[in-house]
Amino acid sequence: MVAGRGGAASPAAGTVLGFGVGFGVLTDCTDAFRCTVTACAPCRPAGAWLTGGWAGQGILLLAGVLLAIIGRRRLGPRAVRAGGLAVVGLSVALLVVTTALAVHTY
Repeated sequence: MVAGRGGAASPAAGTVLGFGVGFGVLTDCTDAFRCTVTACAPCRPAGAWLTGGWAGQGILLLAGVLLAIIGRRRLGPRAVRAGGLAVVGLSVALLVVTTALAVHTY
């Protein structure tokens, strides 16, 4: 059951952290290119990568909540534990990869 809760907590944290990272990356991009909006040409690809990462975190959050519900009902504890660990790993990897890709677009 602990992995099920961790599976829900990690993407939730990833979603919040993703917002913070996105704010920092796009602020850096707009400062570097003297843009007034994040939709300027040099920053548009970075914004797209960050938006994709945020959407992926949302999907992982839903999967984590589903695992937490299944774990709460004590259905398939091994599968819930494995799924929770997979969601945690995917959440961290998604945040790192999409941030790196966003930073390298400008």
